[in-house]
Amino acid sequence: GNLRQEQGNQIAARLCYERALESDPQCIAALQNLGYLLFNLGEPERSSDIYDRLLDIAPTPLNRLLAASVLPVVYDSAADIEYWRKRQMTMLSDLASSGEKVDATASLVPTCFFAAYQGLSDRQVMTLRGAAIQGSDYTHHNKSKPQAGKLRVGFLSAYFRDHTIGRLNIARLEQLSREKFELTIIYAGTTTDSFTQRFEAAADRYVKLSRHLPAAIESLKSLGLDVLVHADVGMDSLTQTLAFSRFAPIQVATWGHPDTTGSATIDYFLSSANLEAADSQEHYTERLVKLPSLGIVYERPELANPKTRALLGLPVDRRLYVCPQTLFKFHPEFDEILAAILDQDSNAELVLLEGRLPEWTHRLQRRFRRTLPEAGRRVRYLPALAREDYLALLSCADVLLDPIHFGGGNSSLEAVALGAPLVTMEGSFLRSRISSTIYQQMQFTDLIARDSRSYVQLAVRIANEPTYRVHLQQRILAAGAAIFEGNSASRELAECLLKLALK
Repeated sequence: GNLRQEQGNQIAARLCYERALESDPQCIAALQNLGYLLFNLGEPERSSDIYDRLLDIAPTPLNRLLAASVLPVVYDSAADIEYWRKRQMTMLSDLASSGEKVDATASLVPTCFFAAYQGLSDRQVMTLRGAAIQGSDYTHHNKSKPQAGKLRVGFLSAYFRDHTIGRLNIARLEQLSREKFELTIIYAGTTTDSFTQRFEAAADRYVKLSRHLPAAIESLKSLGLDVLVHADVGMDSLTQTLAFSRFAPIQVATWGHPDTTGSATIDYFLSSANLEAADSQEHYTERLVKLPSLGIVYERPELANPKTRALLGLPVDRRLYVCPQTLFKFHPEFDEILAAILDQDSNAELVLLEGRLPEWTHRLQRRFRRTLPEAGRRVRYLPALAREDYLALLSCADVLLDPIHFGGGNSSLEAVALGAPLVTMEGSFLRSRISSTIYQQMQFTDLIARDSRSYVQLAVRIANEPTYRVHLQQRILAAGAAIFEGNSASRELAECLLKLALK
């Protein structure tokens, strides 16, 4: 089953775990892995049943944390969110009050990835999780000396490849001052591509981290870092686990996964001024640090081979409202906006991308049948697209829609690069403010809606007024230079890291 998961065949993995349990109904490893797999497949109810069986046999701290990590990928309603949040909080509170700890030096810690999609502050959830996880402090192993007094800084991720995290980080690390820094890039992934090669070429030291936890810990201990930056915490089980130990005197997380970590060994969360609301420090267990700009150097993508709607299998006689986001970003409250758009524009068609797994799509379709008018006739789901076709889809849309509560990031930058109008609305948390921050850095705020009503009005106007849409496209393309041609982000990052090191 584990081999099938490594091969990316989750359905086959599920069958293997179920066969194992047929042979031995009390096989702890099979129960652990099947439960974790099921909720990632989008079956939290079945996952909860499996973990109930597991806890009857072995109520260890790790198994209790696994059970508390179960959340839906796609929620049925606001009441559904409330139910699962209450369940999770109760289980985590019980675990934290027991005083038992999961040893993050001995076993991998499950991520709590889907908590960020509930539209709520996760500080309390992550604090309780952090209270139940115990790592170690390895900074006494730091005996190596930096070159010529440079600050020894390491950047860690399992996604330093052709991935959102890779695209957000590659250029700013390539541009990071080598006069001031000895740069160590630590790659915890397994894929090799052109991006991993660029990361390796950019580093003074390039470390290919083992996926075996003890070996990964030994590698990090040996680096003697002054500052360790986690490009994302909460997306990968190994890097999530490593975030609960200290490998450098100063440890920083940033918004590759835009949520607080709950780890006592992560000192700072690196964000930016416009990404945060006035009270944002209350949402973090780390000390919040705000860069003046978005803090990234993003390379402008190009659409080399534009395709027509017909070539993409899209209707030419409909107004296309495209929301090209993964389905777990579709918060139930977003349905009201989508329903209003379909109601106001009788020729509208909502275009979405299918979920990575069929159950994700089925659950959203079931919800839409209740919340959206004519959902079956006016909502189109496209299969996974190659990158060129994805960019072509953005270009073919009449208007792009940014989900509320957790909007786009990489996709919003791609939209700007193509001049595609994207309507967005700021929320209370970083994860709902990336698109608006991109626009603010461009000094273009026309498409930041004040509220749900103005969101709908903007979207419908753009789709129905071609002259206005072309005007917006021209302005976006011109203003995008502030995102794709600016060179201040690496300097801001360097100044920030040096300042943190002196504290």
